[in-house]
Amino acid sequence: MNIEEMRTLVYTNLPDRLQSGIEREAQYAHIPNPEQLTFNIYAVSFIILTLFVLLFEASPAAKIAGTVIFVPIALVAPYMLFSLMANKRRKQVEDVLPDALNLISANIESGMTIEKAFLLGARDEFGPLADDLERTSMRIFGGTPVDEALKELEDETNSEMFEETLRLLRDGLDAGGQISDLLESSANDVQKSLHLRDEIAANVKMYSLFILMASVFGAPILFAVSVFLTESTASLWGSQSINFDELPSAGLLEFQQPDFRPEFFADFALVAIIISNIFAALIISEIKNGNIKEGIKYIPVFVILSTVVFFTASTAINAVIGGFV
Repeated sequence: MNIEEMRTLVYTNLPDRLQSGIEREAQYAHIPNPEQLTFNIYAVSFIILTLFVLLFEASPAAKIAGTVIFVPIALVAPYMLFSLMANKRRKQVEDVLPDALNLISANIESGMTIEKAFLLGARDEFGPLADDLERTSMRIFGGTPVDEALKELEDETNSEMFEETLRLLRDGLDAGGQISDLLESSANDVQKSLHLRDEIAANVKMYSLFILMASVFGAPILFAVSVFLTESTASLWGSQSINFDELPSAGLLEFQQPDFRPEFFADFALVAIIISNIFAALIISEIKNGNIKEGIKYIPVFVILSTVVFFTASTAINAVIGGFV
């Protein structure tokens, strides 16, 4: 089996829902060959997992737990990557959409046809939107009806603002209205929506900052203190040569050495920090952007920072207080 057959085999055996999601997000991000990129991501993930199992010094239980957590994440990694790329492209389109609509409106008002107005409006400073306008213009020049070309462009974008503008434009063309006025009005509405989005993001910045401080700094430091207290308590109990069987019973009270392992609590603290920061990144993205997907790109930063804070705090506490216990 060559690499091409292996790539096709892996991609076609993905769950239907995941495969359709990958293809949809790849279309929005304008990725030409999602099958190849998906296979490459899986190949890199397999190499990382193999190195973790073979080279990482940990107990078999920890390796199994890490594998169980890593495999589902690696499985949806292409979808998350394509979704991030699609959202980045959407934001770039929305940022320049008002200027592009005003330019197209001016072109139509000067007497140009809509396909020529689109073509001359496809300026380089409009970034990805320029490619969309030029591609749509070429379709119309090639004989595709205007309504159908606009519908295809609508299906290729994941921006609600752009989709609504295209629907209004199609309705205006069908009704024979003033297209230039319609586009100018749409440009003003989009500009207001962008300003409103920026104001909302500024107003919720304090909430996002609070979640950031609590998850990245507060929780790791508190867990580091808890782990230190747990290890100190276990060390104190272990250093006592007490025969608990010889101690008198005081009614319902019985004296016995606590049965717990400090290593287990340290592992639990690390897992809790990672999970908390994953959800913190998603919540902050939902608060700021109204889109949970954009939080995916914050997850590695949050997890790495919180883990560094945890180990740094643990080292500092042991260095400062450890000698007194």
